Amino acid sequence: MRRDYAAALDIINDIAHHHTELFTGYASPARYLAELVRITTRKATTLITHAEQIAVAVTPTGHVAPAQLPIVRQAARAGVLDADHLEAIAEAVAAVPEWAGAENRQVVESALTHTARTSDARVVNQYGRILLARIDQDGHNPHQEDTLAEPPTNCTCAPGRTGG
Repeated sequence: MRRDYAAALDIINDIAHHHTELFTGYASPARYLAELVRITTRKATTLITHAEQIAVAVTPTGHVAPAQLPIVRQAARAGVLDADHLEAIAEAVAAVPEWAGAENRQVVESALTHTARTSDARVVNQYGRILLARIDQDGHNPHQEDTLAEPPTNCTCAPGRTGG
């Protein structure tokens, strides 16, 4: 079932990527998918989001761009993850602060994907929160500590009413 879900996400990504909805008269890929498989537009939007997160993109020039979550992609295609796992991992990776860099996002993705192999999505969610708390312990960018330690002093002078 999990491999089938990953295969379905590949098909959904193709539908969204090729703008099939434009040829069929629908306003968006989500509305087209919802009508096609008789699900809610909200569920269709979730499926499209999942598909985009694990899809390999091919540009018009033929360049192959890796998936947003390449480790999750491999695990999903191997049948290790389900939709709830994918959602939990994607949320945690998206919550990694920008200043933490790609390396930390990859560590979070890898650790949570490994956890998902033996645990349910609830555990993955909890572990994701723990990892995020370790990365961003106080909510401040550590690369700005020099600025925070000694804030700049600004002194402005303006002439008074008497001109002095």
